[in-house]
Amino acid sequence: MSTPQTVNRKRRELILTIAGYVFFACFVFPLEKHLDGWMIEAINLFTFGFAYAFLSHYLRHTLGSGKGLKFIFTVTAATLAGLLCRYLLEYGEISNIYNFTAFKVIGYTVAVIVYSSFYYFWSAKGKHDK
Repeated sequence: MSTPQTVNRKRRELILTIAGYVFFACFVFPLEKHLDGWMIEAINLFTFGFAYAFLSHYLRHTLGSGKGLKFIFTVTAATLAGLLCRYLLEYGEISNIYNFTAFKVIGYTVAVIVYSSFYYFWSAKGKHDK
């Protein structure tokens, strides 16, 4: 039986995990940064991989297994909210012309959904719950 403290804890964990998705969508997008050198892009890809693997595992643990559609909807909504925040932060700057093309927005959103879903379903096998 769930106690009120358990329900409140799960709700806080869900809110914090969604906030993590919004944060990383806002600040990791776009994956290609238009800067000289490959190091910043390597760091950005590492951050993308590590952050979304961690968040996917944590969101799966918070939602529970067998909630694939809810997981995908939550990831999509949080990612789009993060991209909207990024757009509003850069509103009026010339970088919005480079960053917010339909290809980059759709590509980033699909990449987050596919990567997160892969990790969600891979970790759902039970050996990563402990």
